Amino acid sequence: MPRLTAKSVATPARPGLHSDGGCLYLSVLASGAKSGVVRLVVPTETGQKRRDLGIGSAAHVSLAEARAKAAEMEKAARDDGTDPDAPCRAAKAAQREAAARAG
Repeated sequence: MPRLTAKSVATPARPGLHSDGGCLYLSVLASGAKSGVVRLVVPTETGQKRRDLGIGSAAHVSLAEARAKAAEMEKAARDDGTDPDAPCRAAKAAQREAAARAG
């Protein structure tokens, strides 16, 4: 499968997910907005679940940075058996709970 190039990320593309190989994808919306997405299988309480995690806009995150982030997230999910997005989800839940207590 061909890998994405900096030029292919910068040029207009049809909407959808475009694979870089492995777990990294370039998501292109109908509006033309582009962002990096990492598609992983993560452990849950009831088994495993596929998760698509955003890693930032293609305008702000270079292809090399996106590949490094994707490799890091994949390693955490595969080797450590952890969900790379769990700390972020826990922080958001705590923030919602604090806001609910505040009134």
